[in-house]
Amino acid sequence: FGFPLDEARLRYATYAITVRDAFKFNDAITAFYAHMFRHTASPFGHAKRNVLLEDAIELVEKAFKHKGGYKGALSEGKFGTHGGMRMVFDAMTEQEKQDRKAKYITAVFKKTIDSFDKAAQVRLMRAFMDRIGPGLPADLRDLPAENLAPNWETIIRHYIELKEKMSDLLKRL
Repeated sequence: FGFPLDEARLRYATYAITVRDAFKFNDAITAFYAHMFRHTASPFGHAKRNVLLEDAIELVEKAFKHKGGYKGALSEGKFGTHGGMRMVFDAMTEQEKQDRKAKYITAVFKKTIDSFDKAAQVRLMRAFMDRIGPGLPADLRDLPAENLAPNWETIIRHYIELKEKMSDLLKRL
């Protein structure tokens, strides 16, 4: 998921670290989003600029959800306190990678487990607990798979996210 997006980010030349106003900011994020769109061979073909702008704003909003959303990104773009537009583009790239990974995981889930097959969900949770159980606290190790089965997708998704976060943390140390 990451390589084509990282490559697109690397190949995008940023001529200014900051922007003058929200209009220039919107132009910059739209141009960058279009660049990512082209470099990842999107199956949707050519998109209109207003659609790209809508998607770019949504991506920025998600990428900066804990940093003030769109307004926080615009502030960074205008004042450049942490890298300016470079930081905004990096955050957009990381968010797009996370979004695509989440879509892939969802597709795998939907392809492999029938939402109405409770027995398959229980078997999956048994196998999952057999695999990760030894690393869990004692009070969680013996949870019955039958109780976990209705929430199997959420449990596995969180496990994947936590595993990735731990991996990222260890890589940074």
